[in-house]
Formats: sequence, structure tokens, C-alpha cells
Amino acid sequence: MLNRYLQFSKSLNIDYLVKLVICLVLLAFVAPYKIDIQGETPITLQTLIILFSAIGFGWRIGIPAVIIYIVAGISGAPVFAGYSSGPDALFGPYGGFIFGFLAAAVVCGYLAEQDAFNRPLTAILNWLFGHTIIILLGAIWLMKLDPQWKSRINDMLPGALIKSAAGALIIQIIVKFMQNKKQRSSMIGSDLSQK
Repeated sequence: MLNRYLQFSKSLNIDYLVKLVICLVLLAFVAPYKIDIQGETPITLQTLIILFSAIGFGWRIGIPAVIIYIVAGISGAPVFAGYSSGPDALFGPYGGFIFGFLAAAVVCGYLAEQDAFNRPLTAILNWLFGHTIIILLGAIWLMKLDPQWKSRINDMLPGALIKSAAGALIIQIIVKFMQNKKQRSSMIGSDLSQK
């Protein structure tokens, strides 16, 4: 969705790399942030940044960014929730969510490249669909390992709704800003050509 408005270089390879690096920096430094709520499952920014990468830049950037993120986390880089890492995160009770990250990047990244999903309402639905994929795969995994899985999933739902709305809003703000910037540039260019 943002690919239509953000171009960092005329070279497609350089533009791709810059966008991938932006996603990786967000995944490494913002996604692990965790908000602890007493007695409830913490809220993390992982799903917000993962879906932002896929929905904002499409599956061609979202999928590699999420794969690199997962591999880095498993290898010991502190990029998972609460700046944790290691293979235990993948095979522990929350491993299903990590598989959900990749599935959501594939599906939502693909949908974001379709014209029908570039309108505000369908963009919000894409975010909700992404969170649904992540939570569903996480729940399937978690129900086998944690007897309290239902309450943990219920605790995640308000955060998923808030992150879906926030993510869609952030992308719409960036799109509007870039559209206004493009309009101002074209108006300035036409004013200069008339002089």
C-alpha cells in the first residue's frame, strides 16, 4: 500500500533494500516492546509491526522481513516479546504465534497489493484478518500446552483490535501525507513552469 507513495530510490533494488531495512529496524527495536498488565497477558507491539511491514509494503518485503526477524530471534537476537530470544520462544507455549506471524505476512501482504484492499475500510479488515490469523494459530498451539489458554487468548483480543485500528490509521496518515506532499510538489512545479 505504501509502495505507491514511498520511493526512496529510482533503482528498484535500492528502494527494496531501504524498505526492507526500515521493516527490520522496526521489528528489531519496536516490535519487542511489551506492556505488562497486572494479571493479564502482556500487550506487545510485535503484531502491529509485523502487519505494518506486510500490509504497508506488501508480501515481497513483508515475508522476508518476518523470516529474518524469526531467524534472528531464534538465533539469539533479543527481538521477541520483552526483548527475549532463543529457540524456546519458537517451541514454547507462544510458538504458534510466531508461525502465525509468517502466515499473516503472506496473506495480508498479498491482500494489501490488491486494489480492493487499498480503501480505508478494507484496509482495516485486512489488519483484523491478520490479527485473526495470528491469534488462531497461536490458540491452536497454546491449547495443547497451557490449560489457561482461553483466558490468555481473551486477554489478547482488545489489544488486537486496538493495534488493528492504530495500524490502519498510521498507514492512512502516511498515505494522506504523501498524497498532500505530491500535490504540493506538482503545484509548485506548475507555478514555476508558468513563470
